[in-house]
Amino acid sequence: MRPKLMAFGLAALLGAASLSFSCGRTLTLVDEAGAPIDSSYVAYSYMGTRPNPAHSVSYQAKRTALVRGDRMGHVVIPGAFHSHLPFPIETHPALWVELVYVPRLHNGVGQTNRGSPSTPGVFALDVGSRRAIVSDLAARPELWEGTLLNLSSLINKVVWRTSGEASLRVTDPETAAFARELIGDFRRDYEAFLARYGNVARPRPEIPTAQRQSSSADELQRWEQSIDADLVREPTWGMVMTRLFGDELRVFARWEDELK
Repeated sequence: MRPKLMAFGLAALLGAASLSFSCGRTLTLVDEAGAPIDSSYVAYSYMGTRPNPAHSVSYQAKRTALVRGDRMGHVVIPGAFHSHLPFPIETHPALWVELVYVPRLHNGVGQTNRGSPSTPGVFALDVGSRRAIVSDLAARPELWEGTLLNLSSLINKVVWRTSGEASLRVTDPETAAFARELIGDFRRDYEAFLARYGNVARPRPEIPTAQRQSSSADELQRWEQSIDADLVREPTWGMVMTRLFGDELRVFARWEDELK
């Protein structure tokens, strides 16, 4: 009987080490005036690590999901149970906020994880990362472009499935509904960008300080020449946006119908 009891105890320990629960979190989003943001989306997943002697490798315990904030600026991310390889082969996963997107502020550049960058005037976190001040990026096309790039990448990550894989509408109906809303928001954000900056000339980017200090004169000259060629090829913001997102918008339109 004793070996059986030992085997049962070992199995119980392995089972306990393979199961975990991640608590949820409520985020509060406000604008620079301190007013609650009445429309927002947060993309999140749960991440853990696989420790090894060289370096830890992360793993994703749950596919990226979406939640929508309420009119008071609160975004409630639910907790979740996880089943994974036993600890310490795989650590218990923790919440990972991938992106915060506020359509009316054209801002989709923020995260709320410990150690995430906080930039006043763009996306700033307070102590504990439970409250964020989200700035309007409409007057900053280079950051607005970043929002569209981030949002496009997120939509692809959430919706795309391999051949034979069940659709998002089947596996996560709530996220599917929010993804469909995001596609509409992306289209409107893109059109708003073109209406404001489509015919505006792109500014000439500055060479990053670190690159300037570490590059030779020939390398700096080649960098300047590549920038000249790029600005000749695509002198306006509208030309860049059309190249980046023209084909993608057609794919998103098809996905929008599939997610109904």
